[in-house]
Amino acid sequence: MRGVRLGVAALACAAICAVPAAAAAQPPAGAAEKGRTSLRIVTKSQKKLIRKGAVVKVTSTRKRVKLRLRSSTFDNQRLTALAPIKRVRLRKHGKTTKRKVKIRLSASAREALRSCEPRELQVTARGSKITIPMSTTSPTAGYSTGCPRLVWP
Repeated sequence: MRGVRLGVAALACAAICAVPAAAAAQPPAGAAEKGRTSLRIVTKSQKKLIRKGAVVKVTSTRKRVKLRLRSSTFDNQRLTALAPIKRVRLRKHGKTTKRKVKIRLSASAREALRSCEPRELQVTARGSKITIPMSTTSPTAGYSTGCPRLVWP
């Protein structure tokens, strides 16, 4: 009789511990509703990036997306903002929508991009991030300006 009680108690304890563990393994209820976003930087030239800003192709199932454009260099690994946050409204929530967005750079960002330093550009949105390196081709590529020319890989 005593063995049966211990067995029932152990089984009840295991059942109580298993229920919270199963609930913790499932994602929150609103996680599936948040949607997904993918990004692609369309602008391929340093010159166009400085003059006209960055053009980013956004594909998302969200209704609104906030885009951040940031940059880092070899000397300064910390990401610094190149533009204010761009808020984009897409047509339908839940349906995949594509849109090209132009992000205007700040004056200090244009000045930083004119520099000779190779850098990485990063565009982020909730749940998505793309990083593209801008690298130098050779020391004599931009000999007229005295600065190496930056190109996309």
